[in-house]
Amino acid sequence: MDEYFKVKLTYSSPFSYYPDAEVEPSLLQELEINSDQILQKIQIICHLSRHPDDECLLKDPDLSGPLFLYLLLSTCSFLSGNSPHFGSVYGISVVSCVLMYCLLSLMFSEHVFPVTTVASVLGYSLVPIVALSAFGIFYPLRSLVGITLATSSVIWSSMSASRLFVTVPGKWKQQPLVAYPCAVVAAIYVLILMF
Repeated sequence: MDEYFKVKLTYSSPFSYYPDAEVEPSLLQELEINSDQILQKIQIICHLSRHPDDECLLKDPDLSGPLFLYLLLSTCSFLSGNSPHFGSVYGISVVSCVLMYCLLSLMFSEHVFPVTTVASVLGYSLVPIVALSAFGIFYPLRSLVGITLATSSVIWSSMSASRLFVTVPGKWKQQPLVAYPCAVVAAIYVLILMF
């Protein structure tokens, strides 16, 4: 009986060292958040002329990067003195994701995107708008420079999202048709930042 308690106490001690014990994965690995993959997807959005590896954003869609970008957008908006919080940004993102999914399902009937892919592409395409919101902390966006940067961020965001949406079906001629609703979504976020 005494041996049972000794063994139990030995194995339950949190300060004991076991060389054969498994190494616990980090919290990011347990939550399946790959920071290298998130940075790679942000780089894809930042390079408008890059075409070869654009499908990596569509093959493995994750929502941790877009949620981080939405949180960063809300934080920068709050720091610049605007009133929208994470709830309104997140609500707009959900509505725009559902509407964009319906539109893409009608446009590319032979290739249906999963909802997570649409949410991932729309979320990662907010990188220029997040940069604009960070710029808005230090400089007013209602000036000529702010309006110019806002317009260029809407164009950049819509071009990168539409490029990724037409990559898988291979219908490059339909990119302007997809770019228009992407520009509307990006313009909503920019208008929230400016007013």
